[in-house]
Amino acid sequence: EAEKPFIKKIDGVNICILNYVTHDTNPRLPDDATVYLNWFKEKKVIADIKKFRRTCDKVILCLHWGGNCEGGYYPDWEQPFIARRLIDAGADLIMGGHSHTLQPYEIYDGKYIFYSLGNFCFSDIHSDGKIDEVKCIKETESIIANISFLKSSCNVNLIPIENKKLFIKINLSILNKLNKCRNKFKIINNVKTIWNLYYIKYKYFDPVIFYFWGNNHKFFNKLSEIRIKKIIRYFRR
Repeated sequence: EAEKPFIKKIDGVNICILNYVTHDTNPRLPDDATVYLNWFKEKKVIADIKKFRRTCDKVILCLHWGGNCEGGYYPDWEQPFIARRLIDAGADLIMGGHSHTLQPYEIYDGKYIFYSLGNFCFSDIHSDGKIDEVKCIKETESIIANISFLKSSCNVNLIPIENKKLFIKINLSILNKLNKCRNKFKIINNVKTIWNLYYIKYKYFDPVIFYFWGNNHKFFNKLSEIRIKKIIRYFRR
């Protein structure tokens, strides 16, 4: 049932939506769950695209992916190459999510690829007496992609939004930041060495900066909370 596509005819255009989740996002579905996961396997996804292209005008992929770069401003190194192969196979649009951050989009062969739209509405996670904070700015900026399909084209309107204490408001400055991010993405994703430097910064330096200074943290208060075991556990993930 999880593998079934969602197919609907809208204004004369037959649209097929296929949804997948990658293993690196660690869904942790309980053994007794009554729902199932449609795992992302590239060969299977390509086969599905080609299958439903025969009967549908447009094929849209919704991908829960990029777990290796969760919290990053840019997708994992391999994601753009995978996405382009899926477009080559016949997909008309890719809508990505999971990173909790707004990542750049690109237009490849006339088709839009959104690597991550960010959080629409999200708050701190309280679990087992601990709080996992939403990173202000980084995880509170997003876009709504309003897409209209015609038989031979599509129109895209991006609505930039900001989540402030669960109140959603439009913030046009987010589009400027997104455009700058797209320009940097063209460089970062074309030179592996530059991407590696970005990854080191994102993986090891950004968490430290957020811990001490993010969300108006007070340096000495956070310093007093440091536990060596917690640090070792984090870097072993």
